[in-house]
Amino acid sequence: MLTKEELKSFRTIISQEIKSLRLEITSEMKLSRMEIQNDLRDLEHEVRSTNADLQENYQKLEKRLKKIERNIELIKKSQNEVIDFFDKEGNMIRKRLDRVEETLELPPLPAK
Repeated sequence: MLTKEELKSFRTIISQEIKSLRLEITSEMKLSRMEIQNDLRDLEHEVRSTNADLQENYQKLEKRLKKIERNIELIKKSQNEVIDFFDKEGNMIRKRLDRVEETLELPPLPAK
């Protein structure tokens, strides 16, 4: 059996060890917290930088798409003009051919 003095001595030793462990744990926690905060700051900076890059690339892409859309509209307009021209030319040639056939009294060719 332990005496009161021995128990008191154990309590003192255990108490000192607990205090030491608390200080050590507290220090480790503070250090870990600082490291985490630094990592978070770094990540926030990276996210901001990435967002800025994405925004810039998006704006460039948007400008390019507008140019492409304008070019497509110009192509459509040109295509319609070409179609209209050849449609009018075809109608005019058809009328001239009908007139020639009529003047020469030729029978029209059968449709295929």
